[in-house]
Amino acid sequence: MTHPLPSEIDVLVRSLVSADFRDYDHFILREKILEKEYRKLGHVYPFMLAYDVSDHILAFSAKPGFHKFFGSSPVQNPKTLILALQAATSLEQAGYTEAKTLAREVATKLTEAHLFADEEGGCYLRTPFMHWYSSNHGVPLCMTAQDPSIYLTSLCGTALLRYSELDHSFLKYAVRIGDYLKNPKSRVEIRNRPFFKYFIGRDNLLVHNVNTLAGSFLLRLATKVGDDGLHQIGMDALLNSISEIAEDGSLSYSSRVDPTYRAKRIDNFHTGFVICDLLDASEVSPEVPFMRYAVKMLGFYMRMFDRSGTPSYTPWRRFPKDIHDYAVGIITFSRLSDFYPDYLRVAELIRSSAARTMRDSDGLYWFQRYPLVVHRGKFLRWNQAWMLRAISDCVLRQEEEGIVPQENGVFRKASSYRPGDPAEGH
Repeated sequence: MTHPLPSEIDVLVRSLVSADFRDYDHFILREKILEKEYRKLGHVYPFMLAYDVSDHILAFSAKPGFHKFFGSSPVQNPKTLILALQAATSLEQAGYTEAKTLAREVATKLTEAHLFADEEGGCYLRTPFMHWYSSNHGVPLCMTAQDPSIYLTSLCGTALLRYSELDHSFLKYAVRIGDYLKNPKSRVEIRNRPFFKYFIGRDNLLVHNVNTLAGSFLLRLATKVGDDGLHQIGMDALLNSISEIAEDGSLSYSSRVDPTYRAKRIDNFHTGFVICDLLDASEVSPEVPFMRYAVKMLGFYMRMFDRSGTPSYTPWRRFPKDIHDYAVGIITFSRLSDFYPDYLRVAELIRSSAARTMRDSDGLYWFQRYPLVVHRGKFLRWNQAWMLRAISDCVLRQEEEGIVPQENGVFRKASSYRPGDPAEGH
């Protein structure tokens, strides 16, 4: 395929590349605000109130001057690069030759600038900002800065493993990430099975989408390289998480044994993350019914989208409309279409809803929408990189199905497409 990238994708790629994947990250801004507030308040409960208030302060964070006021500066978040690599891989697999150079450049930048080696030869990524967290039960406040992140490490491993199908030279990095995750320090034992931590050295933050991502990555890597040890660790980690799926298909953000556990901490996009991980696992480990659990969660997940494809933030809260929920919805239903093709229509519906309600006239996507106000921050990582990956995943499936997207949103089968034909107006 020699024609250029679709304009919808091209504008997102240009926004990332022109900034060298650097941006004022709203998470860093929040941490700067919280750091000052905690030093002033000096107590967990007032601090957590400030944490909630800081989310609303982000409504004003679209301008660089606001970030500078709090001492925040642009950063190259490795997650932005990972998402760009996943998008470029999908586009290259779809046949867009323009994406080949982008994929190679992003993979090189990611491995050279953001992968760190431990003393045993494994590779990991660090979180680029501080994390503050506490529970509503008075668990001591913890702060991490530049700690090894199991989530980022696993996400990077997943992206590099998939990209290695196009460029085999990058498989070695995925293997080294697997070696790092194989180390017992990356996890704790729950119910006599491993559960991956969010951060190395922090045993009290046990999050399901981190655990399932690490587990599914290890299963796929083990299948690729033939490592039974990796396979067993990944399998046991996934079994730990699926044992906590409720009867209605919901899964809380964190494990029940996590001291920060809150029963109703269930939201849209984290549910989508776990479904994708279970689908990945089902492809390489059919002996365990991961697909059955994914479908069970899917029934709950679909309750958080209306008939127009517009997501709710949680099962109990319609607002805010967060661009993350749109992006992960497109990714999740695109992935489901690999097994059940009709779900591609759902991905397209969510994609259309995002373009209609969350996209600015310049082609970039906003942060959040409330009933009376729109948070117009156009963050590279949270907004543009996630939507780039989502749309690219959808385009790949459309190409595989022989569906040619038109600029006006009309879709038709490639078998009936001839260059120069007018678009069908229905």
